[in-house]
Amino acid sequence: MPTSSDLVTDLPADFEVFGQAVDTSLADLKGGTTGQILSKASNTDMDFTWSTLSTPTVINPNLVINGNFTINQRGYVSASNLASGDYGFDRWKSNFTNTTLTFTSAPAGQTVTINSGGGLQQIVERANVPAGTYVLSFTGTATGRIYNSGATPPSYAASPISFTADGSANVVVEFTATGSTKTLGEVKLEEGTAATGFSYAGGTIATELAACQRYYFQDAVAVLNTQQAVASTTVYTVYYLPQQMRANPTLTQTGASVASSNTSATTYTYDATPASPNKVGFYITGGASTGQVYLYRPIQLSAEL
Repeated sequence: MPTSSDLVTDLPADFEVFGQAVDTSLADLKGGTTGQILSKASNTDMDFTWSTLSTPTVINPNLVINGNFTINQRGYVSASNLASGDYGFDRWKSNFTNTTLTFTSAPAGQTVTINSGGGLQQIVERANVPAGTYVLSFTGTATGRIYNSGATPPSYAASPISFTADGSANVVVEFTATGSTKTLGEVKLEEGTAATGFSYAGGTIATELAACQRYYFQDAVAVLNTQQAVASTTVYTVYYLPQQMRANPTLTQTGASVASSNTSATTYTYDATPASPNKVGFYITGGASTGQVYLYRPIQLSAEL
């Protein structure tokens, strides 16, 4: 029995149906290979071809937060000295005695230049790095290393660097500038064996800020309404944070005690044990009264690893 293709092939080139010419070129189309799709090759009627779809680019999530130095809640100033353990850009701290980072601010982040002998470190929370294979990549001339916290640190190396997480410890990411100043940017830690393009840990600049505020939060001015009278001139109020922190934060006052537009209250203290990582309590004394609004000076809350 002839096939449909045979029937089309047997038709004359000038075959007509109801007075309209029929294009028989479809009979010349051969079968494609597995995975190909049939698509138009040109604007000519019945001109089709088999083609292979390109493999889509997959960008894996970044487990390093603030990898392009966009978030700077502490207001780190270019070339300022960081002692060992001091934080500059969010989530990044010095791991040498003296570290300076020189940079020109840009909205989408920037490369930093590390002074000779300086270094940076970020500790990645173990809950974000299950046991498995990962790759650390970065741009610039600095060298880096990555290891499970508590393990013997490996030698510094160029990008990319393969890494096996044990899933039971925080992960330490470090960079150094040896012999001369070195540059660093677009730091990325991702699952797998091949590095993909840079991306924010949170996906957008807004979620990147929220990711940073899990570990550190600074408020230049907080307007608070007193909620509960503790004594005749002392009231208690709660300030709710924009992002729940990793743990109960350590609070540091970075400005004058208190200013108020409608009270003579001049001092306040912090609740040493906030009920949860998403709020902090204040005791206001010295002429305070329930229901008044108080304006507080800068505070810092830290739950860094």
